[in-house]
Amino acid sequence: MPDNWRKSPGNPSIFAPEGAHILKNGRSELTHGAMMETADVANGDLQVTSDKFVETILTTNSYLHRQGSSSNATIGGRAAMVSILSGVASEGRNETVVVHVALLSNNRLFYAIMVVPEAESTIYRDTFKRMVESIQFN
Repeated sequence: MPDNWRKSPGNPSIFAPEGAHILKNGRSELTHGAMMETADVANGDLQVTSDKFVETILTTNSYLHRQGSSSNATIGGRAAMVSILSGVASEGRNETVVVHVALLSNNRLFYAIMVVPEAESTIYRDTFKRMVESIQFN
């Protein structure tokens, strides 16, 4: 994580530079940074679980749209799926959201969501890559 980023208290864990995590109309918004958390799942199928999780994001953030199909990846040595979403955020700028999903052995889902203005995506690409590569599970 870059030196100028901080972890915000609460769940999910949010890692972002100062001023990038804001409250707008009582709702938490992330202009750029990462959210990570675990959640219970009912289905042990990675593709199904990932698709349902992404659909939930799309439903609650109606400005976002899926860009292509999910792709296979790994997080902390576990099989994972990566989905790319994009849309015009409330500030009127294009936003890219990358959703990483992995299943843990205890019927839990791990997710890492990376958010960045599209115009800055190349600036943050290596930071997000290093963050995902540093994730380890017990």
